[in-house]
Amino acid sequence: NIKIIKLFSLLRPHDKIKNYILYNTMLDYFAANIFLQLTNAPAIMLIVCLGIHSKHRDVFVHAFSFMAFNMILGRMLKMAFQIPLPSSLGIDDYAFPSGHMLSAATLYGYIAFAYGHRHIQTACMIILSNIGLALMYFNYHNLYDVSAALCIAFTLIPLYYYAAQKHFIRTLTILILLGISMVLLMPHGQISYTKVQHIWLNLGLLIGIYHAQSLLPHNIKATSPYPLLVIHSLFGGIWYYVGLQIHSSILPHPCILTLTGYAFTLWVSTSHKRTTINQLLQQIQRPITLLL
Repeated sequence: NIKIIKLFSLLRPHDKIKNYILYNTMLDYFAANIFLQLTNAPAIMLIVCLGIHSKHRDVFVHAFSFMAFNMILGRMLKMAFQIPLPSSLGIDDYAFPSGHMLSAATLYGYIAFAYGHRHIQTACMIILSNIGLALMYFNYHNLYDVSAALCIAFTLIPLYYYAAQKHFIRTLTILILLGISMVLLMPHGQISYTKVQHIWLNLGLLIGIYHAQSLLPHNIKATSPYPLLVIHSLFGGIWYYVGLQIHSSILPHPCILTLTGYAFTLWVSTSHKRTTINQLLQQIQRPITLLL
């Protein structure tokens, strides 16, 4: 591990890359922050909730599933290589490969690959390019961390896609079993375990999607207007953040994170089945529509 760290430190042209980003791209502090937000939970939740009730539901369910699995795989690789983040950040964690880049590349890359539409592919590639530049702009990662994450995602996306097209439930079962194996066999590094525990959350996301898919018919009929279904799904964020709060302040056990991920994906994926809440949202919508 020490030899690997020394090798990467010799290959890291920090100043040249950062100067290039500063003076040869249109990326500034504000834009970099915006693109980084596209890798965080709120933005990903919104994108998934918007997509999961569209006519392209399967694309977003598959993309989110594979993103959750790749986050477990990415942490496994971080713990294997144990290349630390830049000391200037003051964050006790590993850098290689970049977790934010890997999650973004899997989610947006899969959507671009599955749609096959030139404009969507161009938009996703622009988003991913700027996320990578933003990570280097703030010195969170270097070119090698970002490039490795992109290579992993782009290599696995076609495999995920063709496996999901053939039999998604079977593919999801294999990913859950592989995820459980990686979680249990995760190498112990020199960092706090709190940095590693999110793998249990991602495992819960996979299990929740599996449960939801087993409950739903092949052809899903919308029981409410699309905007109300999206709002209903976004209520799943309450389960997500309440679960994280319980884990951090009351019961810091990894199983709480698994239950949190499970509750979120199950809620989001099955919101059209909860007719009582959908009817309540429609009743609230009517007077608001009349006022507008």
